Amino acid sequence: MRKVKLLLVSMLVMFSVIMTGCSGSSGPSAEEIVETGAKKAKDIESGHLDMEMNIDVAVNIDGSKVAVKMGMDMDMDYFEKDNKAHGTTDVSIKAFGMNEKTSMEMYMFEEDGSMYTASKEKDGDDWTVEEAASNGADTLGPDATDLTDFKLKKDGTGEVDGKKTYKLKGEIDEEMFGALSSSMGSDNAASGMLGEDFKIPVEVEYYQDGGELARIYMDLEKPMLDALKEQMGSMLDEDKAEDSIEINEAYFDIKVTKINDVKDFEVPVDEFGMASKDAIVKIDELAVSDLKVIEENGKTFIAAKVKNNSKYAVGDIEIEYEYDADYADISYEGSIGAGEEVEIKVESDSDELAGLDTSTWTIYGAYYTVVDGDDEVYVYYDGYSETYESY
Repeated sequence: MRKVKLLLVSMLVMFSVIMTGCSGSSGPSAEEIVETGAKKAKDIESGHLDMEMNIDVAVNIDGSKVAVKMGMDMDMDYFEKDNKAHGTTDVSIKAFGMNEKTSMEMYMFEEDGSMYTASKEKDGDDWTVEEAASNGADTLGPDATDLTDFKLKKDGTGEVDGKKTYKLKGEIDEEMFGALSSSMGSDNAASGMLGEDFKIPVEVEYYQDGGELARIYMDLEKPMLDALKEQMGSMLDEDKAEDSIEINEAYFDIKVTKINDVKDFEVPVDEFGMASKDAIVKIDELAVSDLKVIEENGKTFIAAKVKNNSKYAVGDIEIEYEYDADYADISYEGSIGAGEEVEIKVESDSDELAGLDTSTWTIYGAYYTVVDGDDEVYVYYDGYSETYESY
């Protein structure tokens, strides 16, 4: 079973491979600070994350100003050993006459060896549960072994959460930024706006008393200016392109506080409406036979027998078949019990099915609901990758 780490440890460990520069000041060197932070990561069991992103830009085109403001503020408690996290996220977007604000509550948790996210509007009751996408590493965040080396230099001291810190400065590239932004659960909007092949000034802080990572601050103003000039160059006066773009604010800030001092919480899995992962009935457990195309009274039908060979009831089936470069599907509204077989006959709106040899058809995809006790799990089968996703 894959052991998936939570966000903080990945942020700490990734800097252990960074080639650091030393400013020559008193106290530990930049390299020593980074190495201590990596070692301390192993002792961290819980913590609190404050993640903030703000983008405020405007472009003047032919005398008209196009302004975009985006903001995100995430607060999250996490427990590394238990692979769980709980937090809230506030997102705002103001652009093109739109002014939207959304507040969400979110859990991250492990169930049956897989990581999931459950989210809902703060004042809502309906949870949306999705299996967390893997970035290919053993952590939810960036994998240190895949990162490009860059230099950090000491830059005095600072303060985070009332505690003194060592400051380090340097630059990161698009790969590192993408890894950090994906730590928020998905690629954030800034990552898509910056284009490719960019460098971002970064400040990294470590607690003086303890040595753990305290903060990562990324200044996005310069790379965003360069990206907008490139993306909108044809719409701007070449000699005045930079003057036509206003970057009022652009940054991504991550703070780590309350290390090993977070109140424990329970993940309310029962409220999420998840069925057991064992209840995901595979497509080969739904035996389809006698598939044929029928012509009756000038109409075309697709018919088949479907037997449920699983131990769960299955309902609301839609199975899509691929033939040549086209598709046809059969569907059944209702429940098929364990071991039960039903005959399905569905009218088709296609005039091209008549006379086709159904023996060459292959299942391309399927949708169905599996009932496990009082719970239901919606299953999508992808015929190309032969994977199953539950919702």
